[in-house]
Amino acid sequence: MKRFIQIVVQIFCFSLTVSSQNIVLLKDNLVQDEITDSMNYIYSQKIIPFKDSGVVVISYADSVLKSGSQHRVVVRSFDKNLKNIWTVKLPFSTTTASISADKDDSDYVYVIYFDGSLSSTKLTKIAPNGNIVYDKVISSQISTSPIIVNKVKAYLGRVLILGNVFITQKSFSPVIALFDKDGSLVKKSTLAKAVSRSYQDLYKCSMLTLTNENNFVFTYQKDTNDNYGICCYDSVLTSVWSKTFNLILNSNYNLFCQDKNVVFFNKIDINNSFEIFKYNSKTGEAISPMSYAINNFTDEGTNLILPTKNGNYLMFGNYSTSGGFDNYIDYFDTNMVKTSFLSNSANSKFSFGDACIVGNNIFTVSVQFVDDYCYPQVSSGYRGMLKLRKFQADFLRESLSINLLRNTKNAISIYPNPAKDKLFITMNDFKKYSFIVNDLSGKRVLNGELLNSEINISPLNAGLYFVEFLNSENDIIENLKFVKD
Repeated sequence: MKRFIQIVVQIFCFSLTVSSQNIVLLKDNLVQDEITDSMNYIYSQKIIPFKDSGVVVISYADSVLKSGSQHRVVVRSFDKNLKNIWTVKLPFSTTTASISADKDDSDYVYVIYFDGSLSSTKLTKIAPNGNIVYDKVISSQISTSPIIVNKVKAYLGRVLILGNVFITQKSFSPVIALFDKDGSLVKKSTLAKAVSRSYQDLYKCSMLTLTNENNFVFTYQKDTNDNYGICCYDSVLTSVWSKTFNLILNSNYNLFCQDKNVVFFNKIDINNSFEIFKYNSKTGEAISPMSYAINNFTDEGTNLILPTKNGNYLMFGNYSTSGGFDNYIDYFDTNMVKTSFLSNSANSKFSFGDACIVGNNIFTVSVQFVDDYCYPQVSSGYRGMLKLRKFQADFLRESLSINLLRNTKNAISIYPNPAKDKLFITMNDFKKYSFIVNDLSGKRVLNGELLNSEINISPLNAGLYFVEFLNSENDIIENLKFVKD
């Protein structure tokens, strides 16, 4: 009876939102050159979530072969342990640029890239097992001029593309195009007259994201005075709302939807100050305060900002060291106060490429250079290999208070409770689950795959515990408490 009273007191004293702010490196994988007789000069890398908590990495390399310089886009899938499952090497090209990729709900991967040998943009569809469904030219369906494609998104059973029609060497006309999954054009919309900017400038400022209302939001340059548009369109390419704002050229921008808001980060100076613009994703109404500066970023070179499910932000990039460049990950709360920081070892010669969040894990892809260099001379060509890393960040989970107090449909239940040696599990489906057991302090004491519908709790001390059940995407689908006798 005394122990039971102690447990009840602990329940009311325990803060259900306890979480660690640590970012821990779990695994890394140095990907070898994909062409044996080449020296690869890697320029672009993308990483997207994939099935079974894995990732797909897309890279573009300039390969100096015995027969001369050629370019290639390589797509690789990795499981959650960073084991390479399959690799797809797209045909060689004289030049390649502007790679972008996304996957649909069935884990088909869509890759967009410019094939210089054909002066055309190609869309490649890859099945979950790595087989190429098609690799076809799509730019001719949009315009007789070449299309430099900036972004691609799987969208409502179709494929959405944001690009720029080539007019002259420094003149492009922005365009939105919607394709069926077989690669045939459904509809297109030209956004503005040609603007005088280099392709690199347009690539930076052209962004695309999806909203909770099944619309999409994108940015593009409207004129030569650094005025840009942020627009919301629906599924038939009709404008829902639009805004105009001014950007600093040669900067870094990030656009995404978070809850019911469209969030746009604009770097405003070389000291890594950013403005944040927030709009209601449905109406376009500016959220007050509309913008404010952030000045506590880690050093220089912010490349990417990702939203988390709890309304916070992860920021990635490079910062200088005495012997080269290092990578960093910053974690900011909703008030833009930095609560965590992680860097690679100093003088590591890494150049950050891209990142994605899968459950409570962070995957990053960078380039580790094998030549002596000083970033960003990579634009002139330096040999390197892809560096793939997996980090664990438990603070990315939903808070325990949300999970414990939410109204669930009893997808999973446990018995007996209290339990002595084994905790038995009942569920309303036969999917694959994993589990994590935490004590009252929030410390992880058990974890593993859920086998034979039971968990061996005999190693635990008597007391109150919380058990989380996660699906194959590492999302928490149930959180229950039990008492160990």
